[in-house]
Amino acid sequence: MRNVKSVVHTYNAMKGRGIEIFYNLLSGKVFIADYFQNCNRNKFRKVPCISNDIHLENITTEYVLQEIAKIKQNELEFRINEKNTRKEQLKRYRKQRREHYLKRFKH
Repeated sequence: MRNVKSVVHTYNAMKGRGIEIFYNLLSGKVFIADYFQNCNRNKFRKVPCISNDIHLENITTEYVLQEIAKIKQNELEFRINEKNTRKEQLKRYRKQRREHYLKRFKH
């Protein structure tokens, strides 16, 4: 919580100019990066600071925590979908192999 408060304070002090807020999924920390830093790595997610096509100058800790909850929910849904996709692919593969061997050995 202290980490989020300091990030929000810094963001509000700069009025959101030239900085973006990111969330690290591995460590669970929120940090600020300027527009020129590359934080597009695998486990970083950007906390959106745009509402109704307007860049927010002031944000609250509650807003950031809500966005982090959305990020976590999206990550969970992605993992569940990925797991289901792998199951489906495995089923198709097994079906194809079964048909191949049945056709080949004519049983």
